[in-house]
Amino acid sequence: MFSTMSYFLLKFDTFSTYFKYLIGASCGRGIFITGDLVEIERRISLSEDTWVVEEYVMNPLLWDGFKFDMRIYVAVTSFLPLKVYLHEEGLARLASSPYQPNDNKEGEEKEEEFDVFRHLTNYSINKQNPSFQQPSSKNETNGGKRSLESVWTYLQEVGGDVAGVKEKIRDIVVKTLISIEPAVVSSLLMYLPNSHIRTSPPPNDQPPFTSLKKSCFQLFGFDILLDDEFKAWLLEVNLSPSLNTDSCLDLRVKSKVFNHFILIISFQPTEILFELGGGGFVQFDGDSSPRPFIGGV
Repeated sequence: MFSTMSYFLLKFDTFSTYFKYLIGASCGRGIFITGDLVEIERRISLSEDTWVVEEYVMNPLLWDGFKFDMRIYVAVTSFLPLKVYLHEEGLARLASSPYQPNDNKEGEEKEEEFDVFRHLTNYSINKQNPSFQQPSSKNETNGGKRSLESVWTYLQEVGGDVAGVKEKIRDIVVKTLISIEPAVVSSLLMYLPNSHIRTSPPPNDQPPFTSLKKSCFQLFGFDILLDDEFKAWLLEVNLSPSLNTDSCLDLRVKSKVFNHFILIISFQPTEILFELGGGGFVQFDGDSSPRPFIGGV
C-alpha cells in the first residue's frame, strides 16, 4: 500500500481538482470528493479497507441539465479464449439534482457539503431523493432512468458520433477484461483443474492447454460516463449488477438481458426467449467485425 500510495502522490502532486474516493462497497456507499492529497493519504492510513481513487471528470455530458451514466450489460462465457458479449439493451441513470461544478478554485468540496444527488448517478441513492421520478411506461426518455436506445438518440441530437461512442465503449470493455484475464485464468486452473482441455503433447511454443470448458460464466455491469467531448470513461465494473425491476423500463430491459444471458450459457431456452423479439448480446471474440448473438443474424 505504501509504494502504491507513494506513486500516486508522485504522479498527482500538482493535481488540484476533485477526486472521487470509493471504498470497497456498493450502491454509492463510502464515496466522497476532495482535492486535498493529504486528506486522501490520511484516510487510507486510517482504514483497513481497500480504496479506489478516481480522477473526477469535471466536464460531464449533461442531459436536461443532469449528470448521467450508462449501465452496459456484458456477459463473459470464457476467458480462454476470451468470449465477450455486449447486450444491445441497457440503461441510463441520471442524477436527481441539476449538475453544478464546484466554484472553489482550489477544487475542494467539504465532505459534509457533498451533494450525492448532484454528483452521483447511482440509482440506489437517487431514488431516495423526493424529486426523483421513475420512468414512465409510455415514455422512456423522461425520469431518472432511461433506455440505452434513448441515449443514442440524444447523442445524435447534440451532435455526437454514436458509432464512435459505441466503439469507445467496446474498447473499454474488452481492454478491462483483458487486464484481468491472466488472474482469472490462473484461478480457474488452480481451483477447477478439470476445467481445461489439454493438448497431448503440447507444441513447444504453446501452453499445455488450449481452452477452458464451460465451467464458469459472469454477467457484469459496466458503468460508463461520457464527458462533453463524448469521451467515454469507465467508472466501475459491477460483479453483480442489480436485476431488480422497480419500473416497467427495468422489467423490459433486464428481462431481455437475463433471458438472453441464460440462452448463451447453454441453458435450455424457454418460450419467453422467443417472445422477446429483437435486441441481444453482440459478441466480440477477436473477430474484427462484431456480430449479433441474438436477433438480427
